[in-house]
Amino acid sequence: MSQQLSIGWSVAVDSRHVRPVRRRRDQSDARPTSIVKKLNREWEHLAGQAPDWPADQATLGEVLAGIAADPDAALIGLLTACQAGHCLAGRTVLQAFLGKLVLLARAHPQLDLTDLVSAFWLRLATYPVERRPHSVAANLSLDVLSDALKATRPLGHLMQDQPDEVTAAAVLQAARALGLASPATLEVVAAMYSPDGGSRRVAEQFQISREAVRRRCCDTVARLRRERVRLTEYLTGD
Repeated sequence: MSQQLSIGWSVAVDSRHVRPVRRRRDQSDARPTSIVKKLNREWEHLAGQAPDWPADQATLGEVLAGIAADPDAALIGLLTACQAGHCLAGRTVLQAFLGKLVLLARAHPQLDLTDLVSAFWLRLATYPVERRPHSVAANLSLDVLSDALKATRPLGHLMQDQPDEVTAAAVLQAARALGLASPATLEVVAAMYSPDGGSRRVAEQFQISREAVRRRCCDTVARLRRERVRLTEYLTGD
């Protein structure tokens, strides 16, 4: 049975899947619809699984359906679990936001839905749960949109105390020097932040799946965020 969810916007979310937004039939619509269907099919297999983090609900589907009761508390709990390494918590948040990401792609035709999904995973790993515990759905949506629109901007969400001149390249170079991730993984992350980046192009360049691109970026950014004190010391020479 379908259950309506509302976490800060008017988007119909099913407890099993999100319905793709109806759009004009043109060539640009085929790809987003395909991605939504793929993610929905994946969710149909995941919904019956038990959470891999301590949760009151028995299944991921129940976790998703329960977000509407107290969106901020539920999302903060899921983000905290995701940042602790429980990727199924992050996948549940993605399913809750999938309809919103479709709407963002529709409103900003220069953005690819796959890149919005990638930006979403990165933001899940870096959202400041302690500093911004309220209006989480709206904040997360705006953050993802900003990240997707400004993919080449300095990694401000990693180096929050650093000036704008600290670029993504500088952060990744420091991470390489400190051994915080493998050179191969950092090359993937660097490609995602390049001017012509994007999950599709990066996946083709490195001959890996888009899911692998997303996972490497998510895990790496989470690690860099945890090590931002060391990164700051390295970059400032302290």
